[in-house]
Amino acid sequence: MQPGKRALVPNIRLGPFPKLDARPIVGHFFFMAFALAKEQKQFMERMIRTGRFCSQSEVVREALRRMADSESNYLAPPPLTPAQVQRIYGRDKKEEAQEWSFGRAVFAAVQRAARKGRLP
Repeated sequence: MQPGKRALVPNIRLGPFPKLDARPIVGHFFFMAFALAKEQKQFMERMIRTGRFCSQSEVVREALRRMADSESNYLAPPPLTPAQVQRIYGRDKKEEAQEWSFGRAVFAAVQRAARKGRLP
């Protein structure tokens, strides 16, 4: 392509809708300001100084990536294994024995009261 000439990109027509420009959006920058505590600023400077990151933007992007991963893991935990399901929802014979014992005692008390013509 010759210098100073723009590449011709056709406009796309989708049925009765207006024409769409097929050129990519280039050159839009998004800047954001934020305040950091002294310790956070020092940490960020240390990460850049040690060579782990090249810029403050990289440090912030990595922190946001980790935060997003953490949130998604919290909001959508992995499914329970069969062993975990059994431990949480499975039968506990000791608990069941206590429940049956209590149930029988209550039923016996209701029967006694009914025989005497009283409500428990």
